[in-house]
Amino acid sequence: MKSLRIRLKPDQHPEVWVHDGARRRHFFTTFSGLLGLLQEAEGRALHEEAPWIPTPLLPPNTLYYAQRLEESWIVQDLPAGRYETLLDTGGREMFVIPLPRMLFAVHRRGSRVVGGAIRVTTETGAITNETPLFHFPLSNTYEDGRLCWYPPDDEAWTEERIPGLIRTFFATPHNFDVFSPRRNGPGHDLRGLITALAEHETYPTAWLVPAESSSAWLAHITR
Repeated sequence: MKSLRIRLKPDQHPEVWVHDGARRRHFFTTFSGLLGLLQEAEGRALHEEAPWIPTPLLPPNTLYYAQRLEESWIVQDLPAGRYETLLDTGGREMFVIPLPRMLFAVHRRGSRVVGGAIRVTTETGAITNETPLFHFPLSNTYEDGRLCWYPPDDEAWTEERIPGLIRTFFATPHNFDVFSPRRNGPGHDLRGLITALAEHETYPTAWLVPAESSSAWLAHITR
């Protein structure tokens, strides 16, 4: 609708002229009909004038992105597999252990990382709002999945560098800091858990400890 002109006179139905770009129409209508025309015109105007809100160019495997002013959250979907894990409980030892599929969230202010969080899942298909999540079993994480870990503060962690940032987390030594045996089914201590996992090809599903749904977790960490 290019233009809409209305004339109101006492004791007369509203008189309307409409130009939609292809043709012109002139007619009388009821007041309820006039209201419908005005609502249609308003809806079209809002649709045509509302700007697109683009995200930045995001790295592969990005599952979720949210931004508020200078703050942003990026959630990466990491595959299940065998990961190098550095254990540091008096002497550094390298293990290769299986971990389940992980959701790794990065919290930034501008291009500076100010936090992060991690959960795991047994889901092999698409992640939905109701996908059950489980606790990350190793150290360096709090009960709600937030990370007790920060990368170098002088780095500019732009979107394309997020995968490299996550690799620095997995290269960080694990010790008894912020570790809880309640987050693995058998209740192993950290050394016991890592040495036991080194004997497995995949992470035992029965060892996972339930947390919450994906939507509940995202709502919690981004609040």
